[in-house]
Amino acid sequence: MVLEIKNTSQKNLIMEVVPPNYQISGIMVNPLVIPLQGGRSTLLSIKYHSKFRDFTASALEDLYKPKLGLDGKEQPRGMVARNRKLAERIEKKMKEKFE
Repeated sequence: MVLEIKNTSQKNLIMEVVPPNYQISGIMVNPLVIPLQGGRSTLLSIKYHSKFRDFTASALEDLYKPKLGLDGKEQPRGMVARNRKLAERIEKKMKEKFE
């Protein structure tokens, strides 16, 4: 679905759309933040994925379980993999600093 949003005032506005968590609701809105000048309009795209209909209590529990890495330890949120070369370079600089 595509909606047209129009700013009928002369003031510049910033519109922010805050949908529920995508994995829970299946609702995706794009763009989330829209700067809207006075008298202008813009388009807002709203998509609904029907996978939400199959959402169960166990799926909700799995959503909030910590993700495990290859070593079986919990991965920090936002980290996908460890950059080995960067870690080695930082360790080398730390050793040089303290020598």
